[in-house]
Amino acid sequence: MDSVPSTFIEASCVTMGRQSINDLHNLRNPRWSRIGENVRNRRSDWGLIMAIDYDDKLQFLFHNSDEIDKVVSFEEFLKTDRRFFRIGGVDLDDIDDVLVQPTNGSDLPWTALDTPAKILGLMDFMISRLDYGNLPYLAIAEIHEKSKIHEILIETLSSKIDLTFLKMPFFGDESVKFVQEQIRSDKLWELKLLDFENEEDILPDLNDLLSQSQLEALDLSESNIVFEKDSVLAFLNHWLSCSNETRLQNLAIKISSEIPLACGKVLFCPSQNQIRYLDINVGPGNLVEIFFHACVYLSCRIKATYGELREATTELQI
Repeated sequence: MDSVPSTFIEASCVTMGRQSINDLHNLRNPRWSRIGENVRNRRSDWGLIMAIDYDDKLQFLFHNSDEIDKVVSFEEFLKTDRRFFRIGGVDLDDIDDVLVQPTNGSDLPWTALDTPAKILGLMDFMISRLDYGNLPYLAIAEIHEKSKIHEILIETLSSKIDLTFLKMPFFGDESVKFVQEQIRSDKLWELKLLDFENEEDILPDLNDLLSQSQLEALDLSESNIVFEKDSVLAFLNHWLSCSNETRLQNLAIKISSEIPLACGKVLFCPSQNQIRYLDINVGPGNLVEIFFHACVYLSCRIKATYGELREATTELQI
């Protein structure tokens, strides 16, 4: 288990709070015992599960609050009553991980997934267990173009898995209502992959969008925009300058229904869990954290590492 993973994966950090990101970035050449110790000590409802592809060998690691204690098959895992999952990830230097956790309880064991087939199987499993009150969250981003996982995802996604890139507001009861209506109308799952290689295919950056007068209805549905780090920071500053709480709560960034697949990046974010996370009283103390998550929600269009984006939001003065 000490070998370096053979597959490069870096996935979105949307579900992680600031402390969990710090915990993970502080790990170097992690081993399961150290990972488990850091995760257990974090005491966060937004817990993470390490899943590393060790030389393409199937490993499912369960651990409880005391120790890593069980290896099971994927079939055994699917038979358990762990219905809804988040997948995210973070670059750990020379080791890159896929992270998974059940979302219906913080006391459930951690689980490791480590092959393309198992990740796709989990995606199917998540979709099959949809519930009005519990949307799964799934994000896989920046998968190395030459990796086996990338090949399987590209080959499989359009034919096997339909996902909708939801256009939803970020705040309040209307967000929940919108998602519930999407589910009931059976419009939730749809995916269209785009692949652009040339600069001509990248539409004007976020600075151009900032000139629009109606930020409350910033519609990216017809755009495939790659945001530069400085543009993201400019938008953060502009957004945070809106002092009117009503305007903040009404700000609805409508996410594109067409997902750019540039450099192997794919992002899926149908998530009522995220709505719950952002459905809080808007105040100066939490605006940076809220909008960091909103930006990572658009992470397939951001030319900045998650660390750079986190650093940029941390530097903001409110």
